[in-house]
Amino acid sequence: MRHLAALLFSTCLLTGCGGEARLVSPSVEMAPKLATPASTSVPATPIPEPEIEPVVWTTSVDAATQAPSETVTSFGADALTIYACVPVNNLAKGTKIEAAWAYNGTSLDAFATQLVLPDDVPARWIAFHIGRDPNVSWPAGTYAISIAINGDVLQSASIEVTASD
Repeated sequence: MRHLAALLFSTCLLTGCGGEARLVSPSVEMAPKLATPASTSVPATPIPEPEIEPVVWTTSVDAATQAPSETVTSFGADALTIYACVPVNNLAKGTKIEAAWAYNGTSLDAFATQLVLPDDVPARWIAFHIGRDPNVSWPAGTYAISIAINGDVLQSASIEVTASD
């Protein structure tokens, strides 16, 4: 009983108004509000989007880096290989890269290339190429390539192959 009286007295004192004690039932509103801690989460650093820079046409590539050795603005019908090189950035392991070739607007399905990256690629060159039989010249016309990452075409380019003299 003594404890009940002490509890009642302390409740009356804590909820008193103007020096006059009054009995008030405990409620949620009377509970002290705890400060909400500020968010301590660190904002996530945005992951850079995969990027393919413009196609560079070349007659050969560096075997170690796949960088173009000698850039060209057109190919002769006697060129053995047509290389399309692209600098790529921010590609993650497992990224699927596809190259589709065309001649005068007609798809060259036999030359389609697909590769899946075995590791992360922050920045590097990737080279795609088509080759011809040494006994048969390239037909003159426009050759084009479209390069896609995970199904989205991010770069397309074309180049002329001119008849040999």
